[in-house]
Amino acid sequence: MGGGRLHTAFSAGPIEAWFDAFANFLINYKPFHFASSAGIYVGVRFNIDALFIHTHISVEVGADLFMWGPPLAGPVHVDIKVAKFDINFGADKGDEKEANIEEFYYLVLQASSQQSKSRAAEEDRALIAEGEEDILPGDLNQGHTFLATSGLLNNSSSTDRVQNADWVVRGGSFSFVVGCKMAVQDAQLVDENGKVVN
Repeated sequence: MGGGRLHTAFSAGPIEAWFDAFANFLINYKPFHFASSAGIYVGVRFNIDALFIHTHISVEVGADLFMWGPPLAGPVHVDIKVAKFDINFGADKGDEKEANIEEFYYLVLQASSQQSKSRAAEEDRALIAEGEEDILPGDLNQGHTFLATSGLLNNSSSTDRVQNADWVVRGGSFSFVVGCKMAVQDAQLVDENGKVVN
């Protein structure tokens, strides 16, 4: 997502002129989709004062472009002070394919596309839609990071660390941090039976 705006103005006695331009865009990665808008406006104002005659002349011409895709489409809005009209191009805005929660989860975790396209994933997707299965299949710790900040004991002379190995800790001073690779709204602690412990 990005954008910008530029405004320039000039004034010399009874003459004024201005120029405005802007552009904004938004790009979605998966599914790929983009939307953008841009515009340009140019204007001139002139004041004439001669004896008892006061004349004010102002002219402004501008155009706004709205564009989205794929497929590429959108309208152009033209404003010529005395007239305004739209020019449409491309097809109407169609329905965009949205990624489901599982596809988004694997995308965030950068899991292999083969795993998410497997038959098991298709079955999980169907069960998720029916509310009969947990949203996050497979290793539940895959989306989290666990870091002991104090009180971790080394129970062997080996310097090798195994992922998801049990920790030996000093109870009085142990503390750890849990991170998540996705946004979290709330968290619950559950026991081995799946009951919430608070």
